Amino acid sequence: MDGEVAEVAEEIIRETCKEIDIEIIDIGVNVDHVHLFIKYPPKYSVSWIAKRIKGRSSKLLRDRFPHLKVWCPDHLWAPSCYH
Repeated sequence: MDGEVAEVAEEIIRETCKEIDIEIIDIGVNVDHVHLFIKYPPKYSVSWIAKRIKGRSSKLLRDRFPHLKVWCPDHLWAPSCYH
């Protein structure tokens, strides 16, 4: 991701985190991955947070940028993440 797609991805991630009371300490949107350093309530698991952020951002980004559906027809993000 780069350019406008990266900017919108960061906006979506920030908005999603704000909605579920997660503080972003640092974020880095790179061409092929995103780094997040977050502070989150203990009621959430890291895997739940990742699923929520990845699911919402994938849907909204692919709706806004149709070329992403061609580039990655099945899913935007890899099915795994590193904690």
